[in-house]
Amino acid sequence: MVFICSVVFLWFPGDQYQPSFYKLKHGNTSACLATGFSRFHQLQNNTLFNQSEAVLISQDSLFNQVAFMDQDADGETSCPEDKNEGAVRCDDALQPDPLVNLVSLMVTGLRVLLLKTMIFNILMTLRLRISQCE
Repeated sequence: MVFICSVVFLWFPGDQYQPSFYKLKHGNTSACLATGFSRFHQLQNNTLFNQSEAVLISQDSLFNQVAFMDQDADGETSCPEDKNEGAVRCDDALQPDPLVNLVSLMVTGLRVLLLKTMIFNILMTLRLRISQCE
């Protein structure tokens, strides 16, 4: 009696995402951030990212990886090219809003008024208790 055993492995590749690269600089330290790629070893062929590993952040399905960069002979650091090179990526999206400032000020004022009312009620209650003991 001969048994034939076969294993069928079905793999459906999901959406394949290419990384977006961001150059980060603070003082003399430069780093290259690769975000939003779908495979763990997608950057293994890039020599810049050999010293670090890709990570998932908070149950996301996309990986992120960062690498510190060394300066070239001309003093510049280079990050891999991205398709969206001309796009402005890191602008300050939080602008001061007068309405938000007004609402925040009103909430703070109401909290102070509530605190003053509570303190006044506690003092009056203590005064009433002290006058009844005499």
